[in-house]
Amino acid sequence: MAGQYFLNNLSIFTKLPYRKIYKRLTSFIKERPFGSFFIVLGLLSLTIIVGHALTQPKQQLTPPPATKSVELYSIGKAPKVTFQAKIEKAGVIKIVAQTSGIVQDVNVTDGDKVIKGKQLITLSSNYQGGNVTEVQAQIAKAQYKSVQDNFSQQQDTINKQKNIANLTLNNFNDQQTIATQSANQTINLINTNQSLLDTLNQQLTTAQNTGASASSTIPQQTQINQLQSAQNQLKQQLSNLQVQTDSSKAPGQIAQTQHDLTIEQLTIQEKSLELNKEVTGLQTQLAEVNADSMLPSSPVDGIIERIFVHVGQSVTPGTQLATITATSDNLQTIAIVDVPQQIAQNVSRLETSDIYLNGKAYQIKPFYVSSDATNGMLYSIFYTIPTDDTNLVTDGQYVNADIPVGSPSTGSTVPFVPIDAIYQTQDENYLLVDEKNKAITRKVTLGNIFGNFIEITNGLKSGDQIILNRNVVSGDKVTIN
Repeated sequence: MAGQYFLNNLSIFTKLPYRKIYKRLTSFIKERPFGSFFIVLGLLSLTIIVGHALTQPKQQLTPPPATKSVELYSIGKAPKVTFQAKIEKAGVIKIVAQTSGIVQDVNVTDGDKVIKGKQLITLSSNYQGGNVTEVQAQIAKAQYKSVQDNFSQQQDTINKQKNIANLTLNNFNDQQTIATQSANQTINLINTNQSLLDTLNQQLTTAQNTGASASSTIPQQTQINQLQSAQNQLKQQLSNLQVQTDSSKAPGQIAQTQHDLTIEQLTIQEKSLELNKEVTGLQTQLAEVNADSMLPSSPVDGIIERIFVHVGQSVTPGTQLATITATSDNLQTIAIVDVPQQIAQNVSRLETSDIYLNGKAYQIKPFYVSSDATNGMLYSIFYTIPTDDTNLVTDGQYVNADIPVGSPSTGSTVPFVPIDAIYQTQDENYLLVDEKNKAITRKVTLGNIFGNFIEITNGLKSGDQIILNRNVVSGDKVTIN
């Protein structure tokens, strides 16, 4: 009531001048102190309520979570790992110095057409043009010519010595034959003398038994003694002849051994003579090769792309002298990728690799994968560059190659996923997969890293869709980009 009264009188106050309003208000407060207090208290409460209502923030409705567009990687196709491939271009030949020397002459210029065997550059051993290897080649040729000239005479000498050895043995054999005949005759003579000696002994014994005097038997005894002495000499002679005619005895063994030894020595001498001739010929060829290394020549018909040296320049083995492009070459330009053993063993033969030439990707299947390490511990994968595109590359150039690793269905083996899709904490590794358009966390076990991919040894199965985007968290709704 007091408030209503105050409001009703307030309209009156607003119609009066300020002083009158002040007086009436003061009078009103004095007349009704309690009513004025409650009026002020009501106004204050009303002010607080109105202020609270005006300052209350508007309630905002939470919008539904937005669906994020993501890029997926499917387990079930062979992942491609990026490597560097080295180009070996057919027909591009680098001529390098095979020995140290001084450039004496340059016989061609850039752009010249050359034929196979054309001398390109002349090297010398000193600045005056002396060539040590050429002098060594001349010495070797002179030595070889001397060996060739004397070879036939030395062979004849050896053959004659062999003939002498054979004749000596034949002579010994003839002497054995003669000695054998003499031994037989001696045996006959010994037998005859023995019969005569036996007869004389009987006669002497008979004479002595009949009482003949000692003086009458002296002639018979003398004859018997002489005949016995001759018999002994014949037996000694027979023994000597038997020794000479028996090949198992020392004289026969010595003769045969001397013959065999002489023949073997002469055979070795003959082989040494032939070996010396062959070695001297090879040394001559070696000296000529060394001399030719001072005269670099073109190995093919082609065009001189560039000469890298000039007259008076000192070169060492391996110094590049020139580059030649063959005018015709049936060999293919190839790209070689060196990879670890596990990649080489699991490279897909059913899918093509992407070889990037001059910014353009070419789909090429490898024509060979080495079964053993070819560069240290690395294995080689070989690709043939299309003939029409060889002008896009240079020899020794490195290009990118995306190689499919595994079979088209990697679920049954160890899958590979992009390394950027992996999230790691202190204790575990996980990635996000798309299950019914929703990002779900999947714990995985990691293996080896190959390029931009990593092995997943446990936690994935064929058909899983890996989310590659890094702005997605578990539980987000996703859609395929």
